[in-house]
Amino acid sequence: MPSQCLGLWASSISGRRESDIDVQHEDATSGRITGKHVDSDQDIEGVCLSGAHINFKRTDSDGCTYHYVGELREVDLPPLPRLAAWGKVIKTCPPSVDKEGILASNEDWVAEKQT
Repeated sequence: MPSQCLGLWASSISGRRESDIDVQHEDATSGRITGKHVDSDQDIEGVCLSGAHINFKRTDSDGCTYHYVGELREVDLPPLPRLAAWGKVIKTCPPSVDKEGILASNEDWVAEKQT
């Protein structure tokens, strides 16, 4: 059975569209996933527990780490029901990147799996 996490996800942070997330590979034994944050072309890696949760990280060129954690849920969106991830993205930056006076943030994250 194919993983629920494999494929393209439309990702939004705090209601703002941010990028597509392309989950390209999953180890069937461990649930380890790899892929790309499409807009930034940054690698992602993490874990998918099919039917339950998705959890992955990426690091930008400034050294800021984005940790995405979401619960997988079926949502009834026309024309067909789709899978969505609902959770948080936590951003942490090293002190040298303190451009906005914010070293960490915790925002709502939603990603809808594309068909």
